Amino acid sequence: MKVVILNGSCENDPTGEHFLSSLESEMELRDWEVEPVLLRQRKIGNCAGDFFLLDSESRLVQYR
Repeated sequence: MKVVILNGSCENDPTGEHFLSSLESEMELRDWEVEPVLLRQRKIGNCAGDFFLLDSESRLVQYR
């Protein structure tokens, strides 16, 4: 399994760093490949689409 973590925490945020570290460790214990993406280092434009959330079986959970 591959996991992409979208990290939107602020720079020097100890809570965010701790949470990310714990999450990455847990995923690696399950032998999942982890790819963290640090959002503050990217230029992101305005939202141009809809939001939806899928469960682990790719079923629609929420749509906005």
